Amino acid sequence: MGTLVSRLLFGLIRAVLVPLTMIQRLPIALLFFIGFMLIWIIAKLTRLNRLLVAYVKMSMGIYLFMNGIRLKVDKQVIADCEDKVLIVNSMNPFDMILLFKALPYRKITVMPPQFFSKGWMRYAFYALGIYPAETLYDIRNYKQKPFRLDRYLKAEFTLAEGVAIMNQDVEPIPYSVMLALKHKKPIRCLMMKGSEQRTWATFFTRKTIRLSVLGDIPVGRRPQMAILLYQNHLKTYVAYERTRDPRPFTKLKFGPEKPIYGVPNVGMLDQR
Repeated sequence: MGTLVSRLLFGLIRAVLVPLTMIQRLPIALLFFIGFMLIWIIAKLTRLNRLLVAYVKMSMGIYLFMNGIRLKVDKQVIADCEDKVLIVNSMNPFDMILLFKALPYRKITVMPPQFFSKGWMRYAFYALGIYPAETLYDIRNYKQKPFRLDRYLKAEFTLAEGVAIMNQDVEPIPYSVMLALKHKKPIRCLMMKGSEQRTWATFFTRKTIRLSVLGDIPVGRRPQMAILLYQNHLKTYVAYERTRDPRPFTKLKFGPEKPIYGVPNVGMLDQR
């Protein structure tokens, strides 16, 4: 009972303070936007794109510090992560912001296409190495069909994507996993824990979000084996996500489902 009262009291105080802090931080957001535009222009003229990425990462670090969020990244996450495809359990875009900050410069971050609807936002994402996931691919032609990110994988960039675990029973395999199968790149599964606690984080009540390695998946001549290994890691993801919020998983059965775009989803693999 005491815990419930304390949570309600904290929620009430937060509901009052959040609008005030947003108004207070409006000038900071304006300064960030102006700085972003200036550095974007400089990066375009000098081709020093690292400067733009470093500016955004520094701004993210300041934001996390001011909001009482600590990102703890295991050394194994970034150790020899080049020329790999990274998968992380993602509940919202904030998880991808944390992943972007944690990874080194030579990376491409994949996000859902709906975040690229506005022109100015799309160009800003492209400048930071953030691209939308493509959807119109088929299991019969994905090896021959050209994709936007093929050239980056050939140049040994790291490819990272957040996966909505609760949808993997009915959706096709993730876009980045499909590219890993096409280019025979190893897959590294990452586990992000604690991101749901950011709602309760303040400068005085700090919360820690941890990013660790769940396991690596080698990709060889038989892509079915790589997908089966991905399925095993997916079970670990589901077990953890249930502890955070069991509601999206109440109807998950991981049985045979109709594939989307002709790409087999993880649930169908139970029958193979």
